[in-house]
Amino acid sequence: MLGFFLSFREGLFERHNGVFKGGAESERSASFGKRWGWYSVLMMLCNDDILKMDAVSKLNINEAFTYIAYIKDRNRVNKKAK
Repeated sequence: MLGFFLSFREGLFERHNGVFKGGAESERSASFGKRWGWYSVLMMLCNDDILKMDAVSKLNINEAFTYIAYIKDRNRVNKKAK
């Protein structure tokens, strides 16, 4: 059973590697991420609306990671355009 979960985790990280690769983070941003971890991810997915956290926590992890990858790419493109 452990092998299945490790394999699933490996595949998940491979499919969504853009979510886990950070760019050139500032020290402040890295510190924030380290302190808040998954909570910051949940808040991003619910658009900082705590009332939506229950719905967000029920999302399929692939849907959530795909959305996060999209947001990261969109922010990167918008940042370059400025």
